[in-house]
Amino acid sequence: MIIIDSIPYGVFRDAIKAGRYNDTFKKIFPSTNQMRCNCPGTDTTLTSPISKLLSIPKKKNVENTPIETSEPDDNPKLPEREYYILSQKQLKDNLFPMEEDNENYATLPESDEIDSRMFAIDCEMCLTTKGSELTRISIVDEEHNCIYDELVLPRNRITDYLTPYSGITPKLLEGVVKRLEDVQLDLQNLFTNSSILVGHSLENDLRALKIIHNRIIDTSIIYPLNVPRRKFSLKRLTSELLNESIQVFNSLAIFSNISERKP
Repeated sequence: MIIIDSIPYGVFRDAIKAGRYNDTFKKIFPSTNQMRCNCPGTDTTLTSPISKLLSIPKKKNVENTPIETSEPDDNPKLPEREYYILSQKQLKDNLFPMEEDNENYATLPESDEIDSRMFAIDCEMCLTTKGSELTRISIVDEEHNCIYDELVLPRNRITDYLTPYSGITPKLLEGVVKRLEDVQLDLQNLFTNSSILVGHSLENDLRALKIIHNRIIDTSIIYPLNVPRRKFSLKRLTSELLNESIQVFNSLAIFSNISERKP
């Protein structure tokens, strides 16, 4: 073994030029061709080549090289949005409800045609004696039209309305009779299993709705924070990408989740 950490680079370079390590390098990098290697470093230090390997510039003609695809040539090109739909692994890794784990969850009706329309969905929840339960759901289409906005009365007694975050108050739920089961039926009339649902950390919304759906675009995943097990908050993501402020509260302010979806 050659230990080079403590050898000055100039000495190591001269030794290579003199052919002192030829036999060793031939064993490490067997080749019939003459190789020329510029070792990274200065005249006094030898640095790791790993950073050099990881920063190799792409070839000039790479952009002109066609990308290999498994799609037949005569297939129409998929809409760009299709490439942002989460894979089954991403759904499972991010704790989306899956059929094998949630047999009692509802599903959307099957469709023979692919529906590439996108619908932004957001749910508000309150804490009840049984945990977190749905109290409001809002849906916006691609044209920023609110196509569904319903308050929902939980089956169990509410212990915390989470008003600063949900906008839900006791007065707001007065007279509300719609239940979770009613919402599920409404969504089954609005969507099919090929509709694209868009949201932020949408696994929480689908669990509140008790619905399983696989065609998901989730902004908390497609804009990663690059920190293990952490995601951008919707507030921060909106600020950095759209230069807009949302979820700004004071002691008297209550926001509507619909306002966050206006163009």
